[in-house]
Amino acid sequence: MFALKLHNFLHPHNRLKKKKRYRAYLYTEDPKKEFKPDKQWVVFRIRPEHAIVFVDSTVQLMQDGLLQLYLPVGQHTYQVISPFYENKKETNF
Repeated sequence: MFALKLHNFLHPHNRLKKKKRYRAYLYTEDPKKEFKPDKQWVVFRIRPEHAIVFVDSTVQLMQDGLLQLYLPVGQHTYQVISPFYENKKETNF
């Protein structure tokens, strides 16, 4: 279990200042224990928005061309299918 302590930085024009140091804190349950993530957050932006997306041979639901999901850490396969468009398939991402 970990929590990231966030600070509200004042920055002009939504940019951090150059040559300025900022500090963030990461709290863990045990500093000696190595953190190994078991899931990863994946975001796809698909065009056309009505395409069908398979991730690891499972159909995924999209909303407005955006697909967001947690996957176990590792390599996965995705395929995007849509009528009148060239199909896209990647075996490792």
